[in-house]
Formats: sequence, C-alpha cells, structure tokens
Amino acid sequence: MVGFSIFLGGLVRVDIIKALPCTRLTFYGLKSLQIHMVPTEEADEFYQKEIGNLLTPPTGKERAETWNGLETERRLQLRFNDPNRPSSDIAISGLGWIAVEPIIKGLCTSA
Repeated sequence: MVGFSIFLGGLVRVDIIKALPCTRLTFYGLKSLQIHMVPTEEADEFYQKEIGNLLTPPTGKERAETWNGLETERRLQLRFNDPNRPSSDIAISGLGWIAVEPIIKGLCTSA
C-alpha cells in the first residue's frame, strides 16, 4: 500500500507515504463515489487525465474544465497507542470517513 495514492472520485486524494506492513483501509461513504488506486508517482498525471471521466464529480468535460481541483492538503500521522483499540478514523466532511486499522499479526499474510 505504501507508494500508492487513492482517489475518492475527483474530490479526495490520499497518498500512503508510510504504513505498517498489514494495514487495512475501509472506506465508508457515498456508494456513487468511485475509488481508484494508482502508484503515487503516476497520481498527478492520472488526475489530470481522468478528472471528469473516471474521477467524478465533477461530471462532464465542461464542468471539469472549470473545476478548481484538489485545493487543500492535509498531512496526517496516525499513532496506535492502545492495543485494545488499534484503529483510527479519518473524517472527510460531507463524504464519509476512512477507517485505518493495522491487522493482527496472525491474520496478516504477505502477498
């Protein structure tokens, strides 16, 4: 997962810079908001190419041309201090949230 970027439609981009080896991300939100995952090194080009197409909203070429794009950047560092509750949620106002959870070692299998 490290080195990948996840897009929630054309509205949100999450770059995974560092993560525990077995971390699960669960997205809760609008069913109509498609999720796309690409290598971070290709994310800028993917966004420019697919905004208004695969990455919607915005919908359509005309709206995509006037779209301001991704305007705000937030850097988050999550710490898992309580082994009884090893998860965190990232709220995305108006869209939903992402649950971040390290998977218990016994359940983790390497690909």
